[in-house]
Amino acid sequence: MDTKKRNLLIILGFIVLSGLSALAAYGFYNNSQSTNETNVKPTSTQKVDPITKQVIDDGADQTQESYDQNPAAPSMIGFAALLDQGITQEDLTAFQGGISNYFISSNKYPPSSVVVFSDASCDLPLADGSVNCSYKLTVNDKTKIDGAFKTDENGHITIGLTQDGKTIYHTAIDENAS
Repeated sequence: MDTKKRNLLIILGFIVLSGLSALAAYGFYNNSQSTNETNVKPTSTQKVDPITKQVIDDGADQTQESYDQNPAAPSMIGFAALLDQGITQEDLTAFQGGISNYFISSNKYPPSSVVVFSDASCDLPLADGSVNCSYKLTVNDKTKIDGAFKTDENGHITIGLTQDGKTIYHTAIDENAS
């Protein structure tokens, strides 16, 4: 009789372990399905990003990413590549301000144009500490503009833009001016 009880306990233990395993597998399956888009219920001011499944809230109580910025200012992409060329963050900020001023003041481009910076090439610093850089801008996936700028140790930046061999913009910026 001991062997019958032992076999019965083994079978009963196997059934209990199988049941617990099935229950755990069911729980893991349901947990992995909880990020499904159908489980996210956005409100009327929210939407679900189809790629990341994050809820994006566009409600009036939200601060816009462009808060305290000119709405006509262009979206500038790729300008941080200058940091890899040895340009300082201060020079980059001033340079972007100069480029932004051109697009805001120009009647040639719509407000909030997309400006993509590419092909950055900066020379080694000259004896006076100045650095010359050349680059290309692509505006709204169509217009190509060539550019050059020069920065020095004293916080002076000169920006020039050319299109089809003609100068379309030239400015000097003093980072130290308040």
